[in-house]
Amino acid sequence: MTDQNNYKQAILAMATLLTEAAEDADKFDRGQDAAGARLRTLFLNLSKQCKEHRVNIQDVRRSRKEDK
Repeated sequence: MTDQNNYKQAILAMATLLTEAAEDADKFDRGQDAAGARLRTLFLNLSKQCKEHRVNIQDVRRSRKEDK
């Protein structure tokens, strides 16, 4: 997905996705169910990205400890 040393960019990309989803959130709050489906998909994808980043960060931390 992203380079292991580029976590700031990954965070900014996720924040951008959330910001762009604000319109769908507003539509869902007004009762539009299709917008809710888009939000669920977004949150699922963000969840997967976060899990992947957590694993990558832990791998980097372990390798740093081994290098000491």
